[in-house]
Amino acid sequence: MQWRFLFVLPLLIISVINAHSQEQPISFHITGKDAADMANVIINEVNADQYPKVRIFATVLKNDTPLKGLSASDFRVREDEVEQEPLTVEPKLPPLSVVITLDSSGSMSNCMQQAQAAAMSFLDTLGDQDSTQVVSFARQVKRLTCMDSNREIARHAIETTVARGNTALYEALYESITLLKDRSGRKAIVLLSDGMDDDGTGKPLSKHTLKDVIGLAREVNVPIYVLGLGNEIDEAALSQTANETGALYYEAPTAKDLKTLYAKIGAQLAGQYAIHYTSSLPADGTSHQITLTARDTTDTKAYLTPGTLHAINQPEAIKVFSNVPRQGSENFKTNTRPDLNIQTTRWDKVPYHVAPPFRHVFNLAPGQRVMLSGNETGNAGFSIDNFLLIEVSETNEPTRFLLGVTDPVSCAGALVNQVAGGFDFGSPGFDLTPYLPTGVSFKLSISALDYGAAGYVSDVYLIITSEH
Repeated sequence: MQWRFLFVLPLLIISVINAHSQEQPISFHITGKDAADMANVIINEVNADQYPKVRIFATVLKNDTPLKGLSASDFRVREDEVEQEPLTVEPKLPPLSVVITLDSSGSMSNCMQQAQAAAMSFLDTLGDQDSTQVVSFARQVKRLTCMDSNREIARHAIETTVARGNTALYEALYESITLLKDRSGRKAIVLLSDGMDDDGTGKPLSKHTLKDVIGLAREVNVPIYVLGLGNEIDEAALSQTANETGALYYEAPTAKDLKTLYAKIGAQLAGQYAIHYTSSLPADGTSHQITLTARDTTDTKAYLTPGTLHAINQPEAIKVFSNVPRQGSENFKTNTRPDLNIQTTRWDKVPYHVAPPFRHVFNLAPGQRVMLSGNETGNAGFSIDNFLLIEVSETNEPTRFLLGVTDPVSCAGALVNQVAGGFDFGSPGFDLTPYLPTGVSFKLSISALDYGAAGYVSDVYLIITSEH
């Protein structure tokens, strides 16, 4: 009797399962290989540098590999739910600007050599015209190179990185995004970290938060690819960083897995599609939603139309710097510009910021004049010790020049042009107009820098007027 009961019980269980499956289909969560077999589209970046031309940089992946050979007819684009036609798939990708952000905290010491080799192998996946900038971070964030297409400079910076200190993860990401604010064309950040934002006591080290990082990445419209190394990472935060910025997160159980994962990211960047259309929306600085469909899969991403400065009848004043009184250089040395090198034997070779750098996007109308002045009415001079670095980014590589007193300054081996000398610039200031483009969007950055003894900067304004 007992044996008969044991035989009947499985039949009853099977009958119940079959009856349930007929009443309600069983839902499966597809992971692993089955998920990889499905094609998916990812909008990495929406670029409005040449607005009203809008460029979408996207990857279409199958088996975690870029799907090649698609044409405009394979894509559908909607802007704020409005169909956009015609679409053009560009036959050649524009150059890429990529920041390679490396965790150099003390916990990386045992695997730093393999991590360096993997990061250097990533350089080999880039095109000849692509540019890289290397950033390392532990307790402090260090910009090890300028943005440059010279692979040997980047390679040297990576292989000389030393692991020591705590982990200012979010500060490093925020700085990396900021470095791309002034870059045109395709952009990306590739982050490697083996931990979480930590001051060594379990508390956050960075001033900025994950929310700050993702917010700025959305504003700049840059994807952050993330490699999480080991089992002590903040996987939720790293994954969120990648997913919410238009990129992918990869987990590397050990350092020997990094080279393969860097290669995957390199292949995806090289396999992007550049799809463009002409928007009918006004250039008013507002946010709009892009929906891209390919192979029955869809992704969405927001972008900002550029704001335009139109011709004006009265002076428009934009504050660049607030007065920083003269003080010893030791007060500024925690915020350096390590991508610059000063040819000096008396003072520091790496300059430091006297005040937070100024950054703004402009589109000047023909006939507009731009002055650097000491007050908001445009009738006063200004002072600086030691110099102003001015960077104008209309294309991928910014034009740099200096105002002030300094020994020769170079960036990535290239000498920066000094167009005016002196600590004091008398009324009404300095005319920037000859150095700025008109009729196109460009990004203007101004840094007040010191490199020894004492530094200061007076009030500085940009005064924009219409010439008559």
